Amino acid sequence: MGLNMCRYLSICVSIKKMELKHIEYVIELEREAFPTPWPKNFFFQDLLSDYAQNFVSVLENGVAEKVVGYICAWTIHDECSINKIACHCRYRRMGIGAMLLKHLMKESYIKGARIFSLEVREFNIAAQSFYQKFNFIKTGIRKGHYSDTKEDAIVMGLHVSELLDREEKQQLSERTWY
Repeated sequence: MGLNMCRYLSICVSIKKMELKHIEYVIELEREAFPTPWPKNFFFQDLLSDYAQNFVSVLENGVAEKVVGYICAWTIHDECSINKIACHCRYRRMGIGAMLLKHLMKESYIKGARIFSLEVREFNIAAQSFYQKFNFIKTGIRKGHYSDTKEDAIVMGLHVSELLDREEKQQLSERTWY
């Protein structure tokens, strides 16, 4: 069962746990969104992993599902490492990425994550701005991290305890986040 987001968008989108049936669509989005896409087997391996948390946003049209976005992360102990997030080019800037990130953060928090981290290309200012809206801050640089361009990676992080007071922490796992 997924989270239905029809009331928040002009389109009807649900967030669901990524399944095998979604992989081909995710691969298409991956190739569209990233200059060095993950190989298909990475996604298959993630589906089998206990620590991976992968979700898709699915456009519902009454007949079939269309994957319009996805997010992949690993939650190990108290840290969630966000590995991938992408939306179909026709559905960008509609809040789908934000919904995916919020959903992941809630699910990871429930699993015990208190620290969220990710890497973004140095010149991908739009992505950096997106994460800053969620209070991620620059925590470091990985020199020459991206093999295709030797571009640096900006490491961004968020520590949940820095944002919340005690009462909010207690209510966090019950919040809708939307």
